[in-house]
Amino acid sequence: MSKSPHGNGTHYRKGAGWVWEIEHPELGRIRGYGRTKALACEAGSEKIRARLTSVGTLETISELSDAYLEWLAGMQSPSVITQRDSYVRNWIRPHLGTIRVHQLTSTQVEGVFLRVAEAGYGIRTDQGVKTALGEMIDWAVEGNRVSGRQPGSTWNPVRKARHPYRGDPRQLRRNARPAQHHDVATTLGVLDRRYPGHPSVLAIRLIAELGTRPSETLGLRWSDFYPNGSTTEPASHVFVRGALRQPGGRGTEWLWTPGAKNGDAGIRRLALQPATTALLETHRRAQKYEVVKKRWDRSSELIFRRDTDGQPISPHRLNMWLADKHQRFDLSPFSVKALRHTVATYLANEAGWTPWQVAGHIGDTLKVALSYYIEPPSDMIGSAQDVRMPYAI
Repeated sequence: MSKSPHGNGTHYRKGAGWVWEIEHPELGRIRGYGRTKALACEAGSEKIRARLTSVGTLETISELSDAYLEWLAGMQSPSVITQRDSYVRNWIRPHLGTIRVHQLTSTQVEGVFLRVAEAGYGIRTDQGVKTALGEMIDWAVEGNRVSGRQPGSTWNPVRKARHPYRGDPRQLRRNARPAQHHDVATTLGVLDRRYPGHPSVLAIRLIAELGTRPSETLGLRWSDFYPNGSTTEPASHVFVRGALRQPGGRGTEWLWTPGAKNGDAGIRRLALQPATTALLETHRRAQKYEVVKKRWDRSSELIFRRDTDGQPISPHRLNMWLADKHQRFDLSPFSVKALRHTVATYLANEAGWTPWQVAGHIGDTLKVALSYYIEPPSDMIGSAQDVRMPYAI
């Protein structure tokens, strides 16, 4: 039992933290969450004070997001705080920042979801934005921090907002929206001129050429590029045998993990353009020099390593690096994963590949290739053209 200015409360464990709970005579049951008992008690006490004395001073979403992140700093782990801050900074604040909190509607929230899908980001980003925004609104309403809303209200427009890929199967392609070819060409041209020989530029170019997953590209090893272990005769193709993964799905460490022969991480051989082969050769010679000069780990076979310490480049770091360059040089933005969708969409609709060939090339299932990359006919019911078969009477 722990005592606060508002009375005695009880503690119990929840996950990696603690919950402080008290029955308040005016507000009913109040809970506070924290990594320690003291933080949980402090959070609960702060919640009671806010409900009793707050008059709702947070007007806009931008003001609310600043206060929410400040409150979150003492409640969650650094990785969660960094993730929430990324969603707020990149999606919530730019598109909803000037809107008054109590006037927020589900339609406006759906607009943010649609922008996430149009930018080529996947369902994980979409769900992350929804979680951050929904938690922010709940925190504001529960603590009576929003003018025009009573404490204890269940109002939250985020819950009613629909995702753009829900309901209609055709909307799945919005979750795999490809980048425009001229935008990709312009970005690659600028990166080649500004950062010649940079490992991130070469990784992005490989994804744009092969359509591999970012984790697969960053997990390529020199043994996947050279046949039979020979370093004198580079092949005109590369083997995709695995990908970079986080042990346990979390943390900052990224390790190479072998892929399966079937399914989402298919083992396959992909052809390389001669110019790309030459770039890989040049990168290998430069990397050998860096290993000796900076005393990197010699046991690592990874083709793409950070130029600062020789550690693996994570997919998130590569995507943030590209986003920074888009903003710095005023280029049309797209995600690294959108390059994979660009290749798959081109092969399926312009290059004349069959769905089976597309699925084999991108290392995915036939269902995914048909759902995400094959454009359906404009008229799914029938054609207005007169079709006369040879055996017709």
